[in-house]
Amino acid sequence: MSLNFRKGILWGVCCLALPFLYGQEQDETLESAIFGEIGVCYVVPFAHGNNFLSEGYGLGNGFTIDAFVVMGSNWFVGGQGSHFKGEVTNVAAVGAIDKSGITHLHVMGGYSFINTGANRIFLEMAMGIGYANYRHKKEFKRFRDDGFSLATTLSSSYRITKSIGVYLKLDSYWDFLEVTTAPELENFFGRTQTFAPSIGIKLYTF
Repeated sequence: MSLNFRKGILWGVCCLALPFLYGQEQDETLESAIFGEIGVCYVVPFAHGNNFLSEGYGLGNGFTIDAFVVMGSNWFVGGQGSHFKGEVTNVAAVGAIDKSGITHLHVMGGYSFINTGANRIFLEMAMGIGYANYRHKKEFKRFRDDGFSLATTLSSSYRITKSIGVYLKLDSYWDFLEVTTAPELENFFGRTQTFAPSIGIKLYTF
């Protein structure tokens, strides 16, 4: 999938999220307080910047899982996991790797900026810290790079019933990998940035 097409998906998610949600029927009120949320998303990631992931890979589609506990009316805490794969498209930029599986695990905290009185429409932002794991494969050889990761999430959700909803979101990952290479290449191989627009379903608990 081309970078321009992925960027188109990103802008589409950002621009269509709120009009989509506010255009829904709002006759029914959902007054029940929400204690927890579990979400599962289909994600279309793409890498950005001057680094080995952006210059050397074609990223494949993947998934994210979110789990949050609501603290009061607007604050929430929890965790997020994501996984997607990448095929090497530029061997000169990457080296002896055919493909990689990329996993992120983050502890997240966030705030709901929009929360309608009916508990139906939400606009949320979250930030987190965690772990990034890049599992590489070259023919029959397997090895990995891993390190520290930062994440941000912007999501817009619509609660269809008391227990289920749909949401659009944009995750951004900044990974700081522990790699051994020449000093002038440390940033190229040790720092990556990934944008991950996605769409999914959300389950609510009380």
